[in-house]
Amino acid sequence: EITKLLLGHAQPRLLKIAQGLRKNQERIREFQRENRRMSTPVERYCLDGLSALHSVMHGLARIENARAFLKASPSGLKSKAARVNRDEWTEYHFAFWTVALASILDQALIATAQLLELGFPPRLCTLDNVSSHSTVGRPTVSALRSLNRVLEGHKQRRHRILHRGEAANFGELTDPEFLADLRTITFVATADPSFGEEEAINRLWAHALKELMPELESAMDQMTTAVDGVLDSLLPSVRTKLLVYESLAQLQSATASVESVLPMTS
Repeated sequence: EITKLLLGHAQPRLLKIAQGLRKNQERIREFQRENRRMSTPVERYCLDGLSALHSVMHGLARIENARAFLKASPSGLKSKAARVNRDEWTEYHFAFWTVALASILDQALIATAQLLELGFPPRLCTLDNVSSHSTVGRPTVSALRSLNRVLEGHKQRRHRILHRGEAANFGELTDPEFLADLRTITFVATADPSFGEEEAINRLWAHALKELMPELESAMDQMTTAVDGVLDSLLPSVRTKLLVYESLAQLQSATASVESVLPMTS
């Protein structure tokens, strides 16, 4: 709904941007500065808001892509094209899934700050800073805290992966002991082809991933519901801001018309 509102005001400017970029390929940065200068305040507000919302939507797409890659794990013990075994494949994509999922809160906070024009640079768009700002209403604060609660466990795992260098262990969502044993067996079988049991190991991996998929989908559903709650809470404020910008534009237009007549009457 917010995207539709912003697009309704920004579409003419977006068309000009697309046409201008096509015609000014050799001076793109200069054109972008000129276009920014020529944009009206409401157009700038909508373009900045759409950019922030696009980051959230792109983040959601990354999460889904990571889940799809996990589901498309190599059918054999080792991928010949990627030169990684099934353990390495799943560990890599589960790590990316975790980081992308946990980062949705950061993107939602940046989008909130942009749509409410709080004036925070991205690095200062923390939950405490955004929630304590006088412009942010109670429904939005509640929605942001709800999203934080949904993502708390995934944020902790992201920290362990990125800052402690721990492996991305999806066993904590399913069966940690089973996955630990399976990873060890996979390591041995990959290092020593004479170990055998490749078919059995592949069946075990298929079982592990089958158990993992519902857990990923459940986490994604909870996150999506919480993100929708944040965006829904922002909708009244966005509508109000657009009305204010429209009123200011009408006032400026009326003032300009009066000023153009004044020299004639004098």
